[in-house]
Amino acid sequence: MFSVRYKKRAFAAAVAVGSQALSSFAGETVASSKNFIVPAPAPPPRVSLYRDHEFQFDIFGAYAPSGSDAGRYLGDHAWGGGGAFNYFLTRNFGLGLEGTALRAAGSGSNHEVSGQFALDLLARYPIGDTPWAPYFITGIGGFVPGSSNNIFETTSESGDSTFHGHNNDDILLEGHVGLGIEYRFSRNIGAFTDGRYTFVDKSQNNYGQIRAGVRFAF
Repeated sequence: MFSVRYKKRAFAAAVAVGSQALSSFAGETVASSKNFIVPAPAPPPRVSLYRDHEFQFDIFGAYAPSGSDAGRYLGDHAWGGGGAFNYFLTRNFGLGLEGTALRAAGSGSNHEVSGQFALDLLARYPIGDTPWAPYFITGIGGFVPGSSNNIFETTSESGDSTFHGHNNDDILLEGHVGLGIEYRFSRNIGAFTDGRYTFVDKSQNNYGQIRAGVRFAF
């Protein structure tokens, strides 16, 4: 009788201890062996320094070597500068209006100031996402020789003649073609340099020109 009661009490105690053990194990948090990696945010899209529908304003200095032939209106060479307005219809192609003043120097020049204006066609080719953009320029316009005694070769009714001091009322047809390169510090400010060859009336009056300046883009 006593052993039966003892066995019942022992069994009840074992059940109670087992229940408490199960309860304690059930309450523990099971840690996951998987580590979740949060993906890095995507980098912002790169903004091109060169864009379509872009307005530009240029300020530049100019140097025009013309050789030692005194029959050329700029004498040996000329120094000057000017400005231009450009508009790019697309990222690669645009139109421009430019004006330049050149002060002649050297033999036969008399240090007169001549002027040039033109309508330009521009084609640029930005190199990837870099700040560099080579470009091609060609245009047609007018050239206004300096007055006084600059020597300029023109054509009279009777044939070729060289006039002295008779060019101050003339606006001569000119055309030019050249290559250049631009560097953008930002979307709005850049620097450029280019070289061109200019054709004026007769071949005796042709000249080269080098420009370097600052470009503002909007």
